[in-house]
Order: sequence, then structure tokens, then C-alpha cells
Amino acid sequence: TVTVVESGGELYLKVNGKTDASSRGDLRSQSLLSHLPALLHPDPQQTLLIGLGSGISLGALEQHPVTSIECVEISPEVVHAARLFQEANGDALADERVRLIIGDGRNHTAHVAASFDVIISQPSNLWIAGMADLFTVEFFQACRSKLAPGGIMCSWIQAYSMTSADFRTIVRTFARVFPHVTLWESVPGGDYFLVGGEG
Repeated sequence: TVTVVESGGELYLKVNGKTDASSRGDLRSQSLLSHLPALLHPDPQQTLLIGLGSGISLGALEQHPVTSIECVEISPEVVHAARLFQEANGDALADERVRLIIGDGRNHTAHVAASFDVIISQPSNLWIAGMADLFTVEFFQACRSKLAPGGIMCSWIQAYSMTSADFRTIVRTFARVFPHVTLWESVPGGDYFLVGGEG
């Protein structure tokens, strides 16, 4: 069940009762997720965003001079909900560069023929059913195989609800796949971003 709730002038996107995005409280992290790899890459053109959520990360990516954005979202209901966040996401779904795909992000990444300068993954919390698939060696390998030369992958870790051991496991798993890795924190904390590439 996907719902959008307004409280105190803020919108909250809830999936099965759990808040997954908001129009203000999560704004910094949702934006930083896209701004980081787009700024770190010298000339990002072809991009892939796995997970739409409120559309704020998509809107942030659109602020960069990219040529195309493939956005994969597994839930049609989330796409409908994201349209209610138009004010926060800049009407991101209306951008002509966006190709919206309803499907599983892991399967899409494994089978898409294209290559990308930037791949962004924004899964929900690790403990949500199905999310662990987006933190595996296999998924990260599939992403690396779809990066163009000099490409960058960025993955969001919502660390505030996991053990330090689980957090370290994710970082080690990511580092097994990418030769060059940096870890970024969204202040005031709890949200982290792994950025990986060839070097």
C-alpha cells in the first residue's frame, strides 16, 4: 500500500505504513544522492536511477546537463505518488530526458544493453523485504558492468536502522566490486552514500 500523507505542511510518502520519503526532512539526502555522482563525473550524459520514491532525487539529477535518464521504479503506485510531490521535485517526471520504466531495478540493470556514465541506486531500508538484493556483490557487479569508461555508481545506505556490523558488510561488499570507493555522509547523519568507480 502506497500513501501520501500531509502533516505540518510536509508531505510524506509511505509504503506499507513506513515513511520512505518526505518533502522536507529527507530533502538534503535525496538531493545529495544525485548531486554527488553528477558532480564527481567530469561529463555525465547517460544516467540510470534505480528507484523513484518522491522524485526528488530525479529532480536533482535533472539539474545537471545530462542527456538521458532511465528511471526504474518497481511500483506503479509510487509513480502516482511522486506526482503529488511536484512542488518538491520540480515536476521531475515531465522532463523530456526521462525514460520511466516500471520494473525491477536489479533485473533491469542485469539485462539492459546500454551503458551509463552514472548509476544511482536508492533502495529503501535494508530490512524491508526485497531490498537486500540491491546490496549484493551480484547487483554491484551488474552495475559496474554497465558503466561506461570513467563511469560512477552511487548507492544510498540508510544506516540509522541497521547494526554497525551490517553497515561494514555493505561497505566491504561494495569495495569488493569497485577498485576506487569513497564514503560520504549526509549531515546531520544516518544517511550515507557509497561512490564507486574504476579510479
